[in-house]
Amino acid sequence: MRCWEEGNAPVEADDPSKPGPISRKWFYVTIATGEHTGWSGYVHADLVKEQIDETPRCTKAIMDAYPMGDSHPAPPIRLVFKIVGTCTTTGGTLTAQSSGFAPGGEYAIGAAYPDGSTYPLPQRFYTVNSDGSVNWHCPTQMREDGHKAYLSTVPENMCRTRGCALSGTEMGTGDQVTVDCVTNGARTTNGQDNSPVDDGNPSLASSTRWYRGHRNGQTGFISEVWIAAQHRGLGLPLC
Repeated sequence: MRCWEEGNAPVEADDPSKPGPISRKWFYVTIATGEHTGWSGYVHADLVKEQIDETPRCTKAIMDAYPMGDSHPAPPIRLVFKIVGTCTTTGGTLTAQSSGFAPGGEYAIGAAYPDGSTYPLPQRFYTVNSDGSVNWHCPTQMREDGHKAYLSTVPENMCRTRGCALSGTEMGTGDQVTVDCVTNGARTTNGQDNSPVDDGNPSLASSTRWYRGHRNGQTGFISEVWIAAQHRGLGLPLC
């Protein structure tokens, strides 16, 4: 063993079946016997049974003295990936600072909810930038719900499965509905009551206030949490 460097843990570090901690230390060694006697290169520390405590950290002098072929091999590159921002930053987006990835290489992004179910992302595979950084961001504010809002015959939730939803009144972000009065009804939230994951979200809302609305020739109720925040609480009369 000539010296050691700190680099990435091998792929096995992501395998939960591998017991014990995974070292980030790599030894720069020279082969003493066999077909490649005299060759030098890196070997992961966990593969070295008899380690020498006095082994120094690698320096240019050591690397120049024991090159592999015509030049010494590059030390393992340490990947850097640091998440920055908070759930309450402008735009509600987490971003990352990164370096050390292979330029032009492909990387994948995945996310999951606290219960383990898959969090929907607009894209899974990306290409590493020419400077070795990766583009990563994660919206932490409201996202478009997979089920659209709708008018219902009563100011209650789950009408789509209970038969009180008015067909043809579905609406998503940007759609409009005309309302003329307000009433109290079932409590509604646009968050997750069974998890604290969105407790810090600035767009989180819950309310028992429902509006009577008119859309596509039909009249029904819609909870105010599905209405843009700037249009809630407009001083409408009671229904």
